[in-house]
Amino acid sequence: MLTKIKTQELCLASPVFIPTLCRSEHFRKCVEALKRNSIAKQTDLIIGLDYPAKDSHQKGYEEIRLYLATLSGFRKVIVFEREENFGSARNIEDAIQKILENYDSFIYLEDDNEVSPNFLEYVNKGLVKFKDSPSVFAICGYSFYDDIPHDNNTFYRQNRGMCVWGYGIHKKWLEAYRQCFTRSYCLKKLLNPITLFKAAACSCSTLLFLVMAAKNSKLCTDNTYSIYMLFESKDVIMPVVSKVRNNGFDGTGEHCGINEKMIKKVLDEQSGFEFIGSGMEYRKEIEDKLLLGKRRYMTFGCMCKHISRMIRYRFFPKKEL
Repeated sequence: MLTKIKTQELCLASPVFIPTLCRSEHFRKCVEALKRNSIAKQTDLIIGLDYPAKDSHQKGYEEIRLYLATLSGFRKVIVFEREENFGSARNIEDAIQKILENYDSFIYLEDDNEVSPNFLEYVNKGLVKFKDSPSVFAICGYSFYDDIPHDNNTFYRQNRGMCVWGYGIHKKWLEAYRQCFTRSYCLKKLLNPITLFKAAACSCSTLLFLVMAAKNSKLCTDNTYSIYMLFESKDVIMPVVSKVRNNGFDGTGEHCGINEKMIKKVLDEQSGFEFIGSGMEYRKEIEDKLLLGKRRYMTFGCMCKHISRMIRYRFFPKKEL
């Protein structure tokens, strides 16, 4: 570990947390893009470096360790270097728990995310602007579509889905989610015909992940966050022009295939950012567009296959040879 977290000192920006393992090329690109932000030097960078689970991880892992050893350009670099393989979920959750012991907010980035020069300014200003808004859950840097309808507004609010590719969140927002989103909460939604229909009407993926969360409510994914947003009327803030590109769509992403369009996504190249507008401009049109995208993401037939596979593995697990 390069340095240990101490009691939070006066800092002008929320810390940035990036979990990683062995994708050294993507990780370096992510961090170098982050360094180009004007307030990077006022920002604590926190890395959750997992330990290799297999030999193929070793080369990229060592390259990341060497890169981190000489990394500068941030207020402080903090590395949680694992001595055994934690796996993606545990690596993230353990680091977030430690971060929340010392900070009141943080910014999450995946190691294949490439950000705009104004990403940090956008997220930090959003965290300040909406800190006391009871209807906001997160400040997202990614925008799902490049053709979001807008006038002069630079951001929009929506209730259809969370994106974890670069987002900022307050401790109190995340704690409210954790206190609310329990197994019993999910079971009640499934057993109530009205809320069950609401989930199914939203999208098949919403219904699927509600079923999954009823089994394991400790899941913290974009889908479970989206379910919480749906039932608790929470919005996320998104920019009209995306501040994040996901390079994991070159086939290296944990849940990504190959998608050239995603890799070439347009990024905002402006150095600064100001929140202009109410965020409510074209809300219905935007949410209808996002809802259609969610429904296309997973069809009813695809959802049924996933659920049947879950049931089969639950009651008829494969025997170890």
